[in-house]
Amino acid sequence: MLSIRIFRRLAVVFVLACVCFAPALNVWAETTPAAASGKVADVNGAAITQLEFDQTLRQLRGMGGGNGQQLDKLAILDKLIANELLYQESKKQGIKITAKEVDDILNKTKGDDFNKKLKEYKITEEYVKSGIEKGLAVDRLIRNIYLPKINVPETDIKKFYEDNKTAVEARHILVKVENMRNKAEKDTALAKIKAIKARLDKGEDFAKLAKEESDCPSGEKGGILGAFPRGKMVEPFEKAAFALKIGERSGIVETKFGYHIIEVTGRQAAIEEPFEKVKEKIFNFLKNQRMMEFLRTKVDEMRKGARVNIYMKN
Repeated sequence: MLSIRIFRRLAVVFVLACVCFAPALNVWAETTPAAASGKVADVNGAAITQLEFDQTLRQLRGMGGGNGQQLDKLAILDKLIANELLYQESKKQGIKITAKEVDDILNKTKGDDFNKKLKEYKITEEYVKSGIEKGLAVDRLIRNIYLPKINVPETDIKKFYEDNKTAVEARHILVKVENMRNKAEKDTALAKIKAIKARLDKGEDFAKLAKEESDCPSGEKGGILGAFPRGKMVEPFEKAAFALKIGERSGIVETKFGYHIIEVTGRQAAIEEPFEKVKEKIFNFLKNQRMMEFLRTKVDEMRKGARVNIYMKN
């Protein structure tokens, strides 16, 4: 039976393939009647349609991305543009996907409710096949051409092991910013976090203020996040937390979520296994991480030489 999951996954190869290097099923709408209703961008003449964007937005909501209003639409469009650039590069590299490969993937997930789902999402089977073909092409570009270029020396693996032996226990207060591109919203949030910091500096209880003022669900527990190793939090948050000693409190820390005040409450062992036992896991983690960095750089280079027109406003 066809899972709804296949339709939710018919979205951005750049999101999925870059994380797990698995064939992603991406929705592309260039040949469907619904796509003719409009486009949100074009890349070297190839359209990114409103339907394609809507399918991506639906997928991100399904992954916990909020109600749609909380998602940065231009950021989503950036990922679609990146995906199209990678697909075009796969064609330049001579990568070809056969009809049999596409059909094999489609048939593995096709069930009795396939046609029903096509009608529900207002897409065609050719639309799905086109998405699978493009997803496979980008995946092959990453696996066969880019991934072999990524090098992870053993010295880097050992350094990661030593750097991540401990985890930080912390709590925080968050003043959320829905749209970090909105200066007025950022200014309002910054004023609020400054007022909270002033109250903390005067001796008010951290847990009490977290319950009253924090926009994070952890506020209900006094801001407690528990223990986390490196690599689990966004970089500015992690950098601030690991720089603090037990009992110390940060200044105001800005991340993509808004403004934080962090307090470290303890430290504990994060890696207890010997180096040789976890060496391969660390290698794979670092290789994937460096692949992500490589792709971001590569896409930036591609975009500088591309003709990109954006028709959508946030």
